[in-house]
Amino acid sequence: AGNHDVSRLVTRYGRQRAEAITMITLLLPGVGVTYNGEEIGMEDTWISWKDTKDPRGCNAGRDGYEKASRDPARTPFQWDDTTSAGFSTNPKTWLSVNKNYVTLNLAAQKKQNNSYYALYKAVSALRKWPAVKRPTTKLTTKLLGDDVLAFT
Repeated sequence: AGNHDVSRLVTRYGRQRAEAITMITLLLPGVGVTYNGEEIGMEDTWISWKDTKDPRGCNAGRDGYEKASRDPARTPFQWDDTTSAGFSTNPKTWLSVNKNYVTLNLAAQKKQNNSYYALYKAVSALRKWPAVKRPTTKLTTKLLGDDVLAFT
């Protein structure tokens, strides 16, 4: 659902919808692909014009870089609450770490039962269930309401 060319899921859709997209992506047949940071619900990081690295953003110029740049979704993984989110011991990385790394990081989420990471692990474990691994019938979907999509 995510990749290095588009904003992160939580930034695009908010946490609740991003969690739903993560569940659907992991439970549908085929390979479940996870972009760096989606397993903990990382958000895009604002990158200034001065710090923009993405050629597409740079080519858009000072007035258009924010819309064109892919840098906000390419920031370092937030491992913990240490310097540079545990990605590097250097306080300055190629692209800056999101300021929310102090609370939004893998180490913190491993301690929380209701974290994005806990959901990711639980749904990933379901992929091993025979009903998910080898469905015996054709996949069917049904919209049960504005906020409910069912598939079997």
